[in-house]
Amino acid sequence: MRILDAARYFIGLSKPGTKYEITPKKLQKILFYAQAWYLVKKGEPLFPDSTFEAWSHGPVNHLVYDSYRMFRYHPIINSNLEQPCLDEGEKEYLNTIWEIYGSYSADQLEELTHNEGPWLEARNGLPDSAHSNEIITSESIVAYYSDVLKEVEKGKWTCEIITPQPKLELLLDKVNPTANPLLRFLGTWHGDDFEECLRDVYKNRIEAKFS
Repeated sequence: MRILDAARYFIGLSKPGTKYEITPKKLQKILFYAQAWYLVKKGEPLFPDSTFEAWSHGPVNHLVYDSYRMFRYHPIINSNLEQPCLDEGEKEYLNTIWEIYGSYSADQLEELTHNEGPWLEARNGLPDSAHSNEIITSESIVAYYSDVLKEVEKGKWTCEIITPQPKLELLLDKVNPTANPLLRFLGTWHGDDFEECLRDVYKNRIEAKFS
């Protein structure tokens, strides 16, 4: 996938004037996380020909920077934006990344990357305000975020940098469970959270197997 195609797709998901608006800085961070989690999950970069540098405000890709720098700190307007040609799997992945990070501000995502290993390692002790074009390596990305994902899988991962914490559980592979454990509750539900339970089931629905 070309990084500018992913950028256009995320811009198309944005909503100016809401918490889902997207500025160039926010776009850079979301693209970085799209690259990072794909490396961890698939073992290869989502954007094979693209790298991110450890700039003072967080990870930055030069091509994306040059393409949207005219917006500075203002939201990128998505009117008349030609949508990229992506397959359903690519869209599903980018939608997941947007669901995890799309509601946060650019400053929140900057703060998050500033407290994570890959950016810190590339900066090598530089003050936050100091200039750097050091590349954030794939090796450091995989090492750090693989450990994070393991904690998510165990249900032990927490984030105190931004609230509410990112829903990284959305990155976990869905397992096809049997429906048998649910059947014993038929006609016996007690409590006032039945509708909430149904909403959660619907949101996370996958094909169930009866045995």
